[in-house]
Amino acid sequence: MYTRRDFGKAAMAGMTLSMMGSSLLRASVKSDATVRGVKLGAITGAYGPFPTQPGQDVIDVILEKSKQAGAGYVELVNSVLEPPMGGPCVMRPGGGPPAPGGAPAAAPGGGGQRFNPPCGVGGQVPSSFPVVPDGYKEEREKLRQWRLNADLNRLHEVRRKFDAAGVDLYSYVMTIGDDFTEPEIEAVFKQMQALGVDKFCTNQTRVAMAYRFAPYAEKYKIKAAFHTHDQAENPNEVSSPESLAAVLSISRMFYVNLDIGWFYRGGNDPFAYLKAHHDRITHLHVRDSAADKGNADIGTGVIPVAEMLQYVRDNKYDIGFIVEQTGHAGAKDNLDALRMNIDWMKQQLMA
Repeated sequence: MYTRRDFGKAAMAGMTLSMMGSSLLRASVKSDATVRGVKLGAITGAYGPFPTQPGQDVIDVILEKSKQAGAGYVELVNSVLEPPMGGPCVMRPGGGPPAPGGAPAAAPGGGGQRFNPPCGVGGQVPSSFPVVPDGYKEEREKLRQWRLNADLNRLHEVRRKFDAAGVDLYSYVMTIGDDFTEPEIEAVFKQMQALGVDKFCTNQTRVAMAYRFAPYAEKYKIKAAFHTHDQAENPNEVSSPESLAAVLSISRMFYVNLDIGWFYRGGNDPFAYLKAHHDRITHLHVRDSAADKGNADIGTGVIPVAEMLQYVRDNKYDIGFIVEQTGHAGAKDNLDALRMNIDWMKQQLMA
């Protein structure tokens, strides 16, 4: 864990946090990412991709990149472990709605043809699409069967690798979509149990589904941390204080994964919500935003990220700060950007 003395020594030596020696930074990534009691890390989507060589385990690549970035607390996205199912739905101009989850825009031309069918499998049901994407139902059933028959030994192995590397497998990501069956809900909870996580980010899960999987969260003692979005006008989306109040009233195993960027863009005040509901927040997804709700590097926008870090530090709340924003001015890639963002958060905590 970093102390003021460690930070002072580094500053006197003229070193940035990212240049500090391996004895301080690399001995235990988890320990060194706990700065004055505050846990710092990232969701894997913030610092991928994770290309592998033949025979190489993607988990080993993730762990190595986590160490390089100083991300001691990792939120593992389910798509890393599940079979690829076509990726996000990206459609050519005129061909339908934008891709979910902020996927890149499609190439020009094409007269409305889909860019990559089948697509959208593994997230929320694409009910807002004018038509169900080609091949969606078939690929969705394949994924369901994979989940029902997943090898839990593989998930135990993932946990052992994290523990051996000194990196905390902090949380998992799983959208419990509107088309989940009861056996599928239980299957993903069994998988999370095998991973040894005590919480998961619900990602695109909607309010109405909370009633269906509450008994499983309670049975397996795994907290469902509802991830916030910016669709505050829709009461079935987890995007407003009111929709959060609705899900929190359903179960004591329901908590909040407060994405401060999307929450702000939905017209809400993330710092005010943190102060009012700190006892029901597991972690923040760290982003920043310009005043016009456009992009801004973490620490340069209007969201008071530094003050939120210091508030959690000063009150000794067990709330993690998990970077989800990609990119940073001057960064050569996502990994470099994450390193810069974590170093910046450490500096704010040492101030």
